[in-house]
Amino acid sequence: SESVIEIAGDVRVNVENINLYCKSGENGISIFCRQDRHAFIDKVGIFNVSACGLNVGGGGSRPVYAGNMSIFGSKENPQQSTGVRIKGPVDCRLSNMEIISVCVGIEAQSGHIYGDNIHVWTGIWGDEKNCDWWKNTRSIVLGEGANFAGSQIYPDTSYYVIDQVGDGAICEISNIMFWEDFSVRHFKERTGTFYHRESGMTGKLILNGGLIGIEGCEEKPNCITVYTPGEEIRGVMLKSDYPIHPRNLDRLC
Repeated sequence: SESVIEIAGDVRVNVENINLYCKSGENGISIFCRQDRHAFIDKVGIFNVSACGLNVGGGGSRPVYAGNMSIFGSKENPQQSTGVRIKGPVDCRLSNMEIISVCVGIEAQSGHIYGDNIHVWTGIWGDEKNCDWWKNTRSIVLGEGANFAGSQIYPDTSYYVIDQVGDGAICEISNIMFWEDFSVRHFKERTGTFYHRESGMTGKLILNGGLIGIEGCEEKPNCITVYTPGEEIRGVMLKSDYPIHPRNLDRLC
């Protein structure tokens, strides 16, 4: 089937204390609920994901609360994997989630997501010889009018950490922690962007507190760009491995 577990229609369902294993490219859990029908997901692990771990559609407000989850991408086929995808509904809540080894961590095509204590790590199981795969990695993707409001969000090692693909999206995070780690050091082309928004689009990035760390070395100096003119960045510490030296001045600035 398209999903290991599929919830649809005029129902209220709890999914708790279970591990799911995807075998043939299917989604882990898909939820398509009507207005005022809700799904509660707690203590659920979804493994070997090559499609979407948690796929939410349909309509209504607050259709899903998902907490205490682990979503692991497929080691053999990570190129199309997404941890959480929400399309259509508004006011979904995500809490205490570990999203590992997927190409896209969280994707909101519309609506609102409220999240806390979420770790997104892309790239760890990616094809070490395929730089094109690395260039497709995203931690958070926001479509037209989508809003993401979160605290204690930990997006690690993505080519675009926050990618706005639709007009008018807003991303607001308190206490962010990002660190570009060694898992992509072997790529010759490592220069990504912390916040990417297509030219001409309206939108906003707001960061309050936290740490952004940039790994780099003299031999392979390419690194992610954290230049975000016009956005609201307050109290965020920037940490870099680059030595303070005149030859690194442009890179550090």
